[in-house]
Amino acid sequence: MPGRREENAGKRMLKHLSAILEKSGVIIFEYHVKTDTLIRYNKELEVDAEIPEYCDYLRDKTRIYPDDRWKAIEFYSGRIKGPIDIREVDEDGCISRKRLETVSVEDEAGEPGILFGMVIDVTGEWHQEERLE
Repeated sequence: MPGRREENAGKRMLKHLSAILEKSGVIIFEYHVKTDTLIRYNKELEVDAEIPEYCDYLRDKTRIYPDDRWKAIEFYSGRIKGPIDIREVDEDGCISRKRLETVSVEDEAGEPGILFGMVIDVTGEWHQEERLE
């Protein structure tokens, strides 16, 4: 059973991690391959959203730029490896760039079971590269 000291250290670590996630804008998620379900976490690492039939969601209801949807579907389906960059159409119509990175945890049969990952906004990086060209 953890003592008071370990409990306080855990709370401090979570507070620091939350601050890092908020400042960086990184979004943490897990994707369950067999059930096609995405679970997204907020900066406190609490479940923010659970989206069943996620590949269908990517086809129809997402903000991912239409030409990049296939790439996201292939990525989550395990047919292409990451990291991948996709474009997303913001609510105001602006296009941003996101990088998806994951670590795969295999199931008992050695198949990808869960993808633990993060979404990173790389729009600034992309704009900087465009200026250099």
